[in-house]
Amino acid sequence: MSFGQGYVPQESAFQLPEGEYKAQIRGAQFGRLQDTGRSYFDVYLNIKDTNGNSFEGFKPDSKRYFDRPQYPQDVPLSVQQAGKTLQDMQLSWDRQMTAFFDAFGIQRGDWNVENWRGKIGYINVRKDKTNPSYMVILPDAQKRQQLQQAGAHQQAPGGQQVSAPGQQYQQQGYSEQYAPPVQQTLSDDIPF
Repeated sequence: MSFGQGYVPQESAFQLPEGEYKAQIRGAQFGRLQDTGRSYFDVYLNIKDTNGNSFEGFKPDSKRYFDRPQYPQDVPLSVQQAGKTLQDMQLSWDRQMTAFFDAFGIQRGDWNVENWRGKIGYINVRKDKTNPSYMVILPDAQKRQQLQQAGAHQQAPGGQQVSAPGQQYQQQGYSEQYAPPVQQTLSDDIPF
């Protein structure tokens, strides 16, 4: 056997430009780092721009989330030196995961990744603060919420305003947990 036998030329992965994109979850999986034993999950995305152009083969097309820190030793030294505590890290992690669930319309706390497949949401791609040569995906729950609110006050025939499902429950002081699910304003028949 010679070096490089079976090599098949492939196009290189291109860097996504900074900006806002529509993303559909194509899969996710849990794993554990061999060196530290730290748990994580990776979510894999099909990404399109706001005009519907696909970015297949562009990077980043996945995002890794590490498990919620549980013990003081889970706090990296650099974070400790910045004055952050375990509770600070847990609060930050909880916010990050809530943004992820909300951005893709996944029920908060649903860790069954099979339920995530096909979910559509919005993301922002930005330069990584710690390493500007890398781009990072930031779920954009606010964009999804803006679209849902825009659809919440649609005009019915005759000029009457119609509320989106679940909105009247929120207006009456009930939590979202007990309101019926809000219908997705995005088309589910996107050809990925």
